Amino acid sequence: MAAAAGVPRTATVHELDDFVAAFSGALAAHEPTTLVAKVEAKGPPVFLPDLPMLENRFQFARYLKSLKG
Repeated sequence: MAAAAGVPRTATVHELDDFVAAFSGALAAHEPTTLVAKVEAKGPPVFLPDLPMLENRFQFARYLKSLKG
């Protein structure tokens, strides 16, 4: 898609060494580049919400309301 959209340099890589080489080439080229890294989908076995992050949302909302005066 990037190439079709006019990005002058594109690459798809599957291995770390290939990514390092493509990234180095992109930096040296000094032009827009899109790199796609095909990696194994892997995440945590169980997702537990970070409760302090949830509280941050409420604190932010309270802060915004306090700005209204």
